[in-house]
Amino acid sequence: MDKVTVIRERLKTGKSHQKAYVDMWQKELELEFEKCVGDPSLIVPMEDVGNLDSLSYEKVLVKILDREILRLRTKDVASMKVLWRNQKVEEATWEAQDDMRAKYLFLFLGLDEDV
Repeated sequence: MDKVTVIRERLKTGKSHQKAYVDMWQKELELEFEKCVGDPSLIVPMEDVGNLDSLSYEKVLVKILDREILRLRTKDVASMKVLWRNQKVEEATWEAQDDMRAKYLFLFLGLDEDV
């Protein structure tokens, strides 16, 4: 009978540790949720937002920051560092020059082909 009580106590201890871990995790989630929600007066009702069919936006070119030609074994790949609207300079992306020429031909009309 003595071994049975020892085993029961160990099982109870294991369950209490699991419960404590779950409680701690739930409290952490609640704190994170409160941080995200913050001030309830800033929450906008969905009716006021309007039609949300398309949540995408059009990328608008602001400036070409740099040009570079990457030399591979058999060919050269021209690329440009492009700054888009709603981006910081640090977030500028490298785009293929051929793709940029296809989309923004007016930028290349007065430029030399070798640049």
